[in-house]
Amino acid sequence: MLIKVEIENFMSHQNTVLEFVPGTNVIIGESDKGKSAIFAAINWVISNRPLGDSFRSVWGGDTRVALYTVEGNVIERIRTDNKNEYRINGEILEAFGTQVPQEVSDILQLDGYNIQAQMDPDFLLSQTPGEAARILNKAAAIDEIDTTVSGISKALHQINSGIRYKEKQVKEYEQETNQYRNLPEIETKIQQAEELEILKQNQNRKLTELRGILFRIQRVEFTLERTKHLPKVIDMVIKVELGLQTYKEINNQYIGLERIIAKTNRIYSIMEEKQREIEALKKEQEKIPLDICPLCGGAMGGKKHEKSETETPNIYQG
Repeated sequence: MLIKVEIENFMSHQNTVLEFVPGTNVIIGESDKGKSAIFAAINWVISNRPLGDSFRSVWGGDTRVALYTVEGNVIERIRTDNKNEYRINGEILEAFGTQVPQEVSDILQLDGYNIQAQMDPDFLLSQTPGEAARILNKAAAIDEIDTTVSGISKALHQINSGIRYKEKQVKEYEQETNQYRNLPEIETKIQQAEELEILKQNQNRKLTELRGILFRIQRVEFTLERTKHLPKVIDMVIKVELGLQTYKEINNQYIGLERIIAKTNRIYSIMEEKQREIEALKKEQEKIPLDICPLCGGAMGGKKHEKSETETPNIYQG
């Protein structure tokens, strides 16, 4: 039930507040003073009609109509230059198109049939019998009952169809399972086959192990066969080692001889060089006159010494 209405900038109302009391409330006034506009404002919230913005006041401003219910809910309908929304207790509802949001209808429990305008024809009397019956059915919630019954019938039909389909499936499954009546025998054969497969795998594993043992035996026999000539090989190794030791000793002696020969050659080279120097000195000495002192270059006195053919010339005294 409504307990208060607030109207702002709606038709001829700039800022109007109406508070209702329990029971019957009467709105009276002169003609063309806004009585019908009050019902139009309430109907605008209830049915979202009229559409557009022709009801907005000519002086401008945001248009707002708020309905207060006895349960404490506040339903607001607001239209501005850039807003078109419902509000429920301050929560904004948008994008509802030309319909009334279901939340609003659930709270108000009102529709256009609850609003009787001044120029409207008598309620139900001007309606066709079918339309009047539809309105009464809706008011008594009979249409909801019909809808519910129809939904139940439809659901029952679907359930029956499902039952028939399931029964058909059961028969098909029974026919399919008939070919598996000997399933226990098949299971026994499968178990026996699995046991045979396990036995075969064990035999193959043992055969592989035996092949490995045989391979190792053959490798040992081959190794033993090769060791028959081991004593001869050892003798040969000993001889080779002795020969190698003898070779090392001879090689060391050879290296020592090479060193001695190298030293001897160096001595011969030095001796040859010294001999050449002696020959050069002899030639220089022969060039010096015997009567001239090789030291001072003056005339020498005394007896002339004769030069021996085999001796190196001596140095004369002055």
